[in-house]
Amino acid sequence: MRHLNAAGTWRLLNAGAFTIAGTLLLGLGLSLVLYVRARHWEQESLARALTSQAQESAELVRVETLRSMEALRAVAAFYQARGEFTRAEFRQFCDGTLNRQPELFALGWSPYVARESRIALETAARADGLDFTFTAFDPAGRTMPAPERDVYALLPPGVRE
Repeated sequence: MRHLNAAGTWRLLNAGAFTIAGTLLLGLGLSLVLYVRARHWEQESLARALTSQAQESAELVRVETLRSMEALRAVAAFYQARGEFTRAEFRQFCDGTLNRQPELFALGWSPYVARESRIALETAARADGLDFTFTAFDPAGRTMPAPERDVYALLPPGVRE
């Protein structure tokens, strides 16, 4: 039987320590490589998911905008077909569109009114139950009755009040 002396024991311990250290370093290196790779895969997966969600959201905005534009085109067609109409007729025309498209808050029309028609229009609006008068802003930013002009722009609140 062979006995190891101190130098042989030291060599054997050194060889074992190097084996353990090498295995540990190899394991740590592989773990680091796998971690970096898994993190990269996770980031790519997240980027794909976010891109997909962004594309879906953009498409939804596009479709809703087209629907809203169709509502505006319908109002224009109504005006072209009828010419003149009352607030009640306009409200009735727009009610269906506003009920079908909750993303639309209101629809309104803003005609220009000649000086000669101002008093008649204010009287008709009051007869329809509206508290209405043409207004303007004074230099301090306060609302006041509109001064005499050749033409007024009627900017009423929308149909859905």
